[in-house]
Amino acid sequence: MSVSSVFTMPDTVRQAPISGDRYYNPRGGDTPGFGSTPSPTVSPSNSFKRSKSSTFYLLDRRTSPPPGRLLEPQNVIAATERSAASFFWGLIKAIVGLRWVGVLLFRVPSMWLRFGMRSAWSCTRIPFVTARVALRLTVHRRQRRHRTVLISGASTVQALHMARNFYQTGARVIVCEIDGRAELTSFSVAADGYYTVPRPTEDSCVQYVDALRKIVEKERVSFYVPTGTTVSSYHEAVAKSHLELLGCRCHTPGLDAMSVLGDLSEVFRQCNTHGLPVPKHLTVCSKEDIVKLYDNVQFRADRHFIVNVGLSGCKSRHSLQLPADRKSLKLPGPVSDDSPWLLVQNCPGTYYTTCTTVLDGMVIGNVTCRRGNSSVHAVTPNQLVDDWVTRFVGTLPFAFDGILMFSVCVSPSRKVIPMGCHVGVPVSYTSYTSNLERILYPTPPHRICYEPEIEITERYYAMELAYETVTRMTTAAGQSIKQFLHTVLTKSEMVFAYWDPLPYFVYYNLQIPIDYVNNILDKVMLSCQKNKYTTFQ
Repeated sequence: MSVSSVFTMPDTVRQAPISGDRYYNPRGGDTPGFGSTPSPTVSPSNSFKRSKSSTFYLLDRRTSPPPGRLLEPQNVIAATERSAASFFWGLIKAIVGLRWVGVLLFRVPSMWLRFGMRSAWSCTRIPFVTARVALRLTVHRRQRRHRTVLISGASTVQALHMARNFYQTGARVIVCEIDGRAELTSFSVAADGYYTVPRPTEDSCVQYVDALRKIVEKERVSFYVPTGTTVSSYHEAVAKSHLELLGCRCHTPGLDAMSVLGDLSEVFRQCNTHGLPVPKHLTVCSKEDIVKLYDNVQFRADRHFIVNVGLSGCKSRHSLQLPADRKSLKLPGPVSDDSPWLLVQNCPGTYYTTCTTVLDGMVIGNVTCRRGNSSVHAVTPNQLVDDWVTRFVGTLPFAFDGILMFSVCVSPSRKVIPMGCHVGVPVSYTSYTSNLERILYPTPPHRICYEPEIEITERYYAMELAYETVTRMTTAAGQSIKQFLHTVLTKSEMVFAYWDPLPYFVYYNLQIPIDYVNNILDKVMLSCQKNKYTTFQ
């Protein structure tokens, strides 16, 4: 029998001769003869071999390691520790993932914290309200105000400046804000009344519209200016048709205009129709589309941002830069045919933002700011951007009123490429003073036709200026103090006004800390709602 047949027999074990010879005579002899070819026998390691102690050792080929490979020793204790740690970590995640556990660990403490903050705010605002009444009695103009203006987003700096501007034109100003937000503008001398309204949801805004209707009827409001900051402009467009039935004119686009201006894909389609350049973009309707794009090397080499479009994008706008790693991407919403997203490639060039005021489908004022790292963008006039804004608004097939913010990029070849469009009052509205409020809402009965006059006013945040000054003191103390004095003497503070100082103290001492805590609580609450996000693991 050959050697190959020995190794191919799975169930037969050969017993080698009990001798110390390594070879045997295939002809039957005990020793090999002259001229015979010795053949190797079955190795003792692969057969039964009887020793002097009559003990059998079964060293089968199927259970022994192959030649040249050694079995590495395993650290049983470390393996046990790793398995125990993974088990308990999975158990903790399973327990925390339960609905009632999440309520006890996150929602109940956050509710008590919010309740405590609201109680502390109610007690703290008493002296501020008293001071506001005293200031209003001393500063209030003794004249009859026939016009009443309603402004939303009372917790923002934009609403504060807008309330002051309308107040200086002789209008009576009422401000409102969604429940739970700060009430910055309510402490201003310019505000004659303050209301809270319920927050609209993506599915329904009936309560929000009813609250606005009650305010308009009670205060006899004849002009409504939504800022589009804390409430989506889509819900303001829904409320517009109801408020105009009561005789209140709304300075915001309608639903037909919002379907174009609130959808970035429609903005790009409008530009393509009229020969305006657009960036490279792609609509995705499933997670698989995004996964395939991340597998593309050329796609990962460029920078992109993603924004939701369609009806969901009009109701609640989300825009974020795409990370380099797919696993780091976390979209705050589903990706489907009903909720599409738009991938846009970032263009090389200089980026600008605008504050565009439109009346009856015509641009009556436009201020361009260069985008930078600071929260206050420097006003940088650019004729190319102004011409593009006028041309784009002129191509729209409908007339509308409102304040818009365009985000554009001026390429090295001097082409203006749109990168975003937002319906609402941007922060750059605070960087200039004008007579646009008199044009938007002229004084009756003599309606004078004013020519738009815009005067640039550079502004700064006191807290940011103090932080930058302190950080520069370590390297260049003299230059830092010089820059600080130059900024204070040549620019205006964002919130402060000598005739209306109270919002300044409220903003820096109360609103900023409260907003910081509210943002943390909102992030904790959203992290518990895993179904609100779309992840790509």
